[in-house]
Amino acid sequence: NKYKLLEASEKIKLSYNETSNEEFKTYKKKVESFSAKLTEKVYKTSEDNYVISPVSIYMALAMAIECANNETRNEMLEAVGVTYEEVVKYTAYLYSCMNNEYTAYGLFDESKVTAFSKLSNSIWIDDNIELKQIGLDSLSQNYHADSYYVPFKNNNRKANKALSDYIYEKTKGLIDSDLNLDSETIFVLVNTYYLKEIWNYYGNDLNFTKEKYNFI
Repeated sequence: NKYKLLEASEKIKLSYNETSNEEFKTYKKKVESFSAKLTEKVYKTSEDNYVISPVSIYMALAMAIECANNETRNEMLEAVGVTYEEVVKYTAYLYSCMNNEYTAYGLFDESKVTAFSKLSNSIWIDDNIELKQIGLDSLSQNYHADSYYVPFKNNNRKANKALSDYIYEKTKGLIDSDLNLDSETIFVLVNTYYLKEIWNYYGNDLNFTKEKYNFI
């Protein structure tokens, strides 16, 4: 991608000791509590059917926390219920847990990927904005975020197309829409989460519905 500034760092390989330590367990409980409260709030205030991905909202907020400072950062930390130190250290753990493949084995020991989850983070910045490399490095290393420099102001159509193409690719075509972000956009934080679950023992695909749905 010609607009890419910095590649997201590869996910870390977690050991059993890392995923079972008390600090990480405490952090997970906090994120789970935030997810439950968020889902309840959306449920109570929504009159329509909806699908919500709390981990996606957490990831976007985590990146926003890294981009903010002082009172703004503290308010977001309070809303999520975590500390800045926990966000910096353990968001990468959560990212690793959310990017996995699951394999089933047949009668003759043949293997097949039957399910997988793929989560991605990215930041899209107007190319008139002056950047700090230390911030991009932190987003890549601690939040596994790709960074893109796009012309929201100077060529809004191309900027929107680049972002839409990225989302289309990461969601394997499920989200295919123009976000219509205006030319005054400074930056956008994007999370995508794609899940293919096991439908049966051998993981055979079922036919998709012919009906059309909008994913936001």
